[in-house]
Amino acid sequence: MSARSRWRRPDRRARRAITVLAPVGTTAAATGVIGGFGIEPASAGLLLLLVVAGNALIGRVAGVLAAALAAIAYNYAALPPTGAFGLDKTSDLVAFVVFTVVALLIGTLISRESELREEVDSTTAKAAYFAAVGHNLRTPLTTVTTAVDTLLTVDDELTPHQRRELLESIRDETHRLSLLVTRSLELAKFRDAGLEPRPADVDVLGLVQAALARLGPGVANRCRYTAADGVPLAHVDIAMTEEILTVLLENAARYSGTDEPIEVDVTAVGPWIDVRVIDHGPGVPVDDRERIFAEYERGRHTGEVPGSGLGLAVGRALAEAQRGQLRMEPTDGGGATFVVRLPGTAEVSGDGPHLDHR
Repeated sequence: MSARSRWRRPDRRARRAITVLAPVGTTAAATGVIGGFGIEPASAGLLLLLVVAGNALIGRVAGVLAAALAAIAYNYAALPPTGAFGLDKTSDLVAFVVFTVVALLIGTLISRESELREEVDSTTAKAAYFAAVGHNLRTPLTTVTTAVDTLLTVDDELTPHQRRELLESIRDETHRLSLLVTRSLELAKFRDAGLEPRPADVDVLGLVQAALARLGPGVANRCRYTAADGVPLAHVDIAMTEEILTVLLENAARYSGTDEPIEVDVTAVGPWIDVRVIDHGPGVPVDDRERIFAEYERGRHTGEVPGSGLGLAVGRALAEAQRGQLRMEPTDGGGATFVVRLPGTAEVSGDGPHLDHR
């Protein structure tokens, strides 16, 4: 399944078409089977009820429409004389009425149950969303409020160093808030409208350097990046890929010690380019290695390290939108390695191999 089909829902016109075409098509197919194989009325009724139940899962309208069509098909193909409409005996009338009522009940009940499940899922998702957002907003807002209150009430008693620390905490927490809002909006856009990459041919190491420039010298000075000889240019959306690399480098810096290096290794794998962002921090437990890519999910061993639980979800969505992948694997000797696979071109980067850039 492509990223586009995963994120984009069918539009209203397509849903209407499915609501009508699915009951008509499946009922017609079942009628053909009943007539072609001469299935007895009892078995024919069960087959048509199965058709009704299946269509009811699409929605109430589809279920009720399938029930009405199935009742007609039951009269036409299963009740003698087959191949014609009519109720020759009282038993035929009773069978037809019972089948129609049962079919309508099944269609209505299954459709309503499906709607209720969607409402519960939606309510649960909304509750989880607001709980996660509330949790992620509370800490930076508390920090900013405390710092501002301190500056307003005891500013004259603060040393220049203390005042600078408070201002830096306000800056850092404001950045966290901005990042949370930005990535929440990005995920909402991905779900509602899908992604439209605009690929261009670009040197991956240039995108690594751009991401490091965004993160500042504190991260850039810790990073060593290498590229094997013969790595082709990537055929990617520049802004999307830069955002993926920013997320991965930011995570590596956040979850490893300030003295630990961050490594970026670029290699060619057939027509693909693998970019490995390697840290030597605590790593990710086996049970968390897939869960951390879900929205608002973080590893259970993150401790007091701040984070929103959105970065990796955004990164994976951006990678898959470009026919790529994003996965996690353990670092030899301890730590986490995130691997983003990107489509390459036939043209090789003209810069040759790059070794131990700092």
